[in-house]
Amino acid sequence: MKKCILFLLIILLNISPADAALQSCDLLEAALSMLPANHEIIKLYNNKAEALLMAKYDGGVPYYFAGVNENILLKPRIPQQESAYYKPDKMYLYGFDCKGYTRWCYEEQGLKEHPSLDAIAADKQNHLNIDNIPANEKHKYLNVGDLLVGRRPQRHVLMYIGTLRDYGLDESNFDFAPYLDNPLVIHSGNNPFYYDYYKNYIKSMGLRSTPPRGGVTVSLLYIDPKLAPYHRKDVWNKDYAYFLLNDTVISVYDVNQKEEFHWWRNNEKIEYTYY
Repeated sequence: MKKCILFLLIILLNISPADAALQSCDLLEAALSMLPANHEIIKLYNNKAEALLMAKYDGGVPYYFAGVNENILLKPRIPQQESAYYKPDKMYLYGFDCKGYTRWCYEEQGLKEHPSLDAIAADKQNHLNIDNIPANEKHKYLNVGDLLVGRRPQRHVLMYIGTLRDYGLDESNFDFAPYLDNPLVIHSGNNPFYYDYYKNYIKSMGLRSTPPRGGVTVSLLYIDPKLAPYHRKDVWNKDYAYFLLNDTVISVYDVNQKEEFHWWRNNEKIEYTYY
């Protein structure tokens, strides 16, 4: 009887437990290719999948407000839309914003352009109702490519790429041991290390440009930022919490900074290879 109830509950939740293995697909490889060239997640992916994936840009793809065009990445541009950091009287290196990045990843998989973030928030039929499932159990109900959309005060979208355990980490990685099964996401967002890298890049290239405030980043979810072993200030002079994985930054994305979050699954089928 209990098994029947659990089965019915899974159907009602619009979710199905994923296999405990790394799910690979074109979308994932596209997403990882926009990270910095020395990123440990790329190395772990190549080791697990016996692949030869390479980053497209040494420093990774920077964040650029309203950035959607792959063809002009890293070229200095004047923003067509204004935000708190991106001003029309300055030039910035072109990159992806959060939605531009995830839509590009979907396109690389051959999927339709995913809806606007407001539309995703309203699309209850495709929400994954896993809010009350423990953080280290959520991965059982998530697939690579699922999106986490946050709203209020600012919109943001992050994409699920597995767990650290999927990429080969275990309890011997002391700092990460409590969080090996927490959802791991990739997104184009805040990251002060991009500012540092591209400040030097801009100077060395003799460009007229303002460094970006972030870029394509891997983050852990459902962790109190105060528990992270490393902290620094971002461009807003706010705390940026992170871990180090062999000198690679794995940031903590605080889901409590938004008033509303939704896990959402695209209704087009993605074919995965499991490792």
